Amino acid sequence: MSRTCIRAGSSLPPSAFDALRLQACLNHAKWDPQVGDVATLARFPLILADTTWRQLCAWAESLAAELLAAEKELITSSGLLRRIGVPWRLRRHMQSAGDLPRVVRFDFHPTADGWRISEANADVPGGFNESAFLASVMCGYLSGAKSSGDPLGVWAETVIAAAGESDGIIALVSAPGFMEDTQVVAGLARCLAERNIPSLMCSPRNLLWDKNGNATLWGRRVSAIVRFVQAEWLPALDPHWRHWWKARLPILNPPTAMIAESKRLPLVWKDLSIPMPTWRQLLPETADPHDAPWRTGEWIVKPAYGNTGDDVASIAWTPKKEWRRISWQLRLNPRSWVAQRRFDAQSIDTPLGLYRPCIGVFTIGGRAVGAYGRLAASHVVDYRAIDAAVLIEARSEHFDAEE
Repeated sequence: MSRTCIRAGSSLPPSAFDALRLQACLNHAKWDPQVGDVATLARFPLILADTTWRQLCAWAESLAAELLAAEKELITSSGLLRRIGVPWRLRRHMQSAGDLPRVVRFDFHPTADGWRISEANADVPGGFNESAFLASVMCGYLSGAKSSGDPLGVWAETVIAAAGESDGIIALVSAPGFMEDTQVVAGLARCLAERNIPSLMCSPRNLLWDKNGNATLWGRRVSAIVRFVQAEWLPALDPHWRHWWKARLPILNPPTAMIAESKRLPLVWKDLSIPMPTWRQLLPETADPHDAPWRTGEWIVKPAYGNTGDDVASIAWTPKKEWRRISWQLRLNPRSWVAQRRFDAQSIDTPLGLYRPCIGVFTIGGRAVGAYGRLAASHVVDYRAIDAAVLIEARSEHFDAEE
């Protein structure tokens, strides 16, 4: 991989990394720094050339604009919503959420043919705590590089602006029992507290809705909601889930974000007035499983609403038992799956060996605001991936006071 594209930097001194890890756990809601026997915080950053970073930002902003324009067309078409896999109970309640700022993360992968994206994380994109904190700490030890941004801080300011001048509470909603989601809203709660904005973490069923589409939380009026629970999960988690689609208070992201989240979205591009040029340039060929030879090694399959790489599979590298299970699920419910032409992400040399990097670029309100880096040892960037700071190179780097 060319130095001008992406490379791994030097490792932090051991004592500095130990301090970073402890601070991440105690002060920045990074509660899963290890999965099994694998440490999931990299001791080193991923470094992008400034020209590469500016290109990724430009692409991400174009992708976001095209995505939201497509969503506005799709929201009025029950037939197209059905084709992209939106569950029938939710299709009936779709309505525009207005012009609320949206949070999206686009995952870029370096390949021999240039950068490619795998999908849009438009519903509940994670990685906020890692993207801001890791980069800021790494920059303190590394000369010649800068942080890619502070998505968590921008998100907090966006939520405050959406809530407006109000004495209400901001409700930070996540699914109970899912630590990865809870730690994201915990990081946002800390960020809001630093700005003297009151917030409360809760589950969907803790909100009490009235007939006008407003909500209270434990007796306090809610001025805005941050929804960090998958929209398709709401009917199972909240007996009053229909209120989420009829709310009169700002919800970031609104439940309609599940339209843009669907991996089957490319199947209806031809039915839209938007040409989607950036998406067509960067996304591999995507098809309904009925129309693609997904049983060959040239294709992968994935759920329309999968998370963290769950059930992304290919006959080329998925274990046989797992492949049989996924193939059976796909045959039973093909409208909930999509086939995508496989691309091979290039590996880079790191202090841990060869790993495949993924650069997740956040856009908030259509503007690129920072990046979340991950490193995968396998073909899929899943829950085992290692989180890494993303820095932008200005000149040659070295760590100060190597111990």
